[in-house]
Amino acid sequence: MDKAYVTLVRHLAETHDAEIISNSSIEHASVLIGEMFQRGSGEAQIFTGSLNPALYAREEIVSAIGTYLSNSASQLRILIQDATEGESNASIFKEKVKDSLGESVLSRIEVKTAGSFGKDQPYHFTTVGDTAFRFEPDRSKHEAFASFGRPDTVKKINKVFESFWKEAIPCGKTDLPAMQSV
Repeated sequence: MDKAYVTLVRHLAETHDAEIISNSSIEHASVLIGEMFQRGSGEAQIFTGSLNPALYAREEIVSAIGTYLSNSASQLRILIQDATEGESNASIFKEKVKDSLGESVLSRIEVKTAGSFGKDQPYHFTTVGDTAFRFEPDRSKHEAFASFGRPDTVKKINKVFESFWKEAIPCGKTDLPAMQSV
């Protein structure tokens, strides 16, 4: 891992700096998301294709999310686009979190499958708390940009998440056609 990148990300996270930083690899994404959860509190949202285990099953990510969820006020909502793969990956993720922190934190993780409109979106994003976000404009790549100090941007991204969440389908119920239409 590029130590200069890690140092820069940690500095931006510690100071809640509004600077935009990019990532171009899954390793960089791991550093960004890890720092977001390590320092975050409150609500967090992940809008993802399948909760890719290459990123979300990493020990450092599970540990950071564990730190985040150890605060009883923290809550994580995950919205997945690919029901089949995503629900399986979400189960693996939740099992890792449970093994790390115990079963009680699982009540603060909610996972749903995106409805038809959400499934069609070409991007992914994560927000943690009121100021940190990571946005992937093209879901087929691991390239994104992020900031630890942009509350107005986080507010806008969370508004998009809320609109997707309202039409989301509880996991395990994707076979109900009437629930999938908007």
